[in-house]
Amino acid sequence: MTLTPRGVKPKILPRRIWIPLLMLRELGKVVTSIRLQKLVFLIQVECRFRDEYDFIEYHYGPYSESLRQDIFVASQLGLVRTNVVHGLEHDYYEYELTEDGKAFTESLLKMVDERDVERARAVLRRYGNMDWRELVEYVYREYMKGKDEFRWVAGSLREVYLPIMRSVWESELRRNPGSLGATQVLAVVEYMDHVLGVAEERVEDSVTLGVLASTMKDLTFMLLELTRRLKTGYVTAEVDPEVDELFEFLQDYCSRKGIAKKIGELDFSEFLDEEGMRRLEEAFRAMKPY
Repeated sequence: MTLTPRGVKPKILPRRIWIPLLMLRELGKVVTSIRLQKLVFLIQVECRFRDEYDFIEYHYGPYSESLRQDIFVASQLGLVRTNVVHGLEHDYYEYELTEDGKAFTESLLKMVDERDVERARAVLRRYGNMDWRELVEYVYREYMKGKDEFRWVAGSLREVYLPIMRSVWESELRRNPGSLGATQVLAVVEYMDHVLGVAEERVEDSVTLGVLASTMKDLTFMLLELTRRLKTGYVTAEVDPEVDELFEFLQDYCSRKGIAKKIGELDFSEFLDEEGMRRLEEAFRAMKPY
């Protein structure tokens, strides 16, 4: 979907522009392109937004060329004022909304889910006061994983946590063969195991590995909590909506990065026997489409 500011015919802006424009509206001014890039990256990853800016590893961490282009176009349209500031050591960019940009942002945000806007605001409240050096340090620590570090994370998940959950939920499925919740959890576990194996072998980009590691750890924590509650008898085998949301993000990210297809398109025959495949097909029919 594209958006055209009132009175502007030749140029169009993609819907994703709402993220940096919201950031500029909330913060008033963003100093340095590095800080702009890192804040948009954190909003996307920590809010689990899909189909937005694609980031790759660059000199100062995650970088999106499409974000740079969108800001340039917004500047050409008179929505964003981009100033070059002459610093003591080097020049840098400073970004802020123009009056037209503020009006356009207000109109644009009416087309965005209010919950997404509030989640983005929460991330900005968390990181908006950091300078670019703090942001770079934080992003490198949390979201830039080298191959060896990712292998350690993947090994912990595949050798310890995923087998524990697989064992518990297979027992639940034997006890209650009609449990769609147990089938869904097992499908998620098998998908995670598959993705971790592929990423270990094929993925080199540290940003991609970092996002995968962070998402997988969060998803594992949620599933472990669900597993704990199942074992203590507090809940039936139901999948939390937050698990669904995070799993959708993981599938979308893996699909866009060419790591794995979405679960509905993946051939699980190499992981499951015929009876397991039948249960999965029944579960997919009952689940909302991914």
